[in-house]
Amino acid sequence: MGFMTKTTIYRCTTAGVYATSGSFSGGTYAPIIIKASVQPLTGGERTTLNEKFGTDTFSGVKIYTRSELICDKQNGVMQEADYLYYEGVFWKIVSRDAFDSIREMKHRKYYAMEVAYDDNPKTSAS
Repeated sequence: MGFMTKTTIYRCTTAGVYATSGSFSGGTYAPIIIKASVQPLTGGERTTLNEKFGTDTFSGVKIYTRSELICDKQNGVMQEADYLYYEGVFWKIVSRDAFDSIREMKHRKYYAMEVAYDDNPKTSAS
């Protein structure tokens, strides 16, 4: 694992709502600064995530951090995920590796998927 540096995460501060017309308006996000190491995926990780999300074009990174991040689905419940802002691109936190529950580990490993510009969270950076 590389050195951890200050990294910007955007966390939902106001939940999204459905209008009476049925359209969805996403929540608003605020930045938090954490220490993390962002790294490219290995070929095996890319293949696993492509299969999990049903795509063959998964563009993603892995994140090592001691901070707790929010995935879009945790314990079977959908929720507003955190977004990593890295090198001018938003990456949605989509999965957490199981090894973070082992007591001896001092960090967590997350996976993030690059999001299209239209899917960026509502922030001052977007």
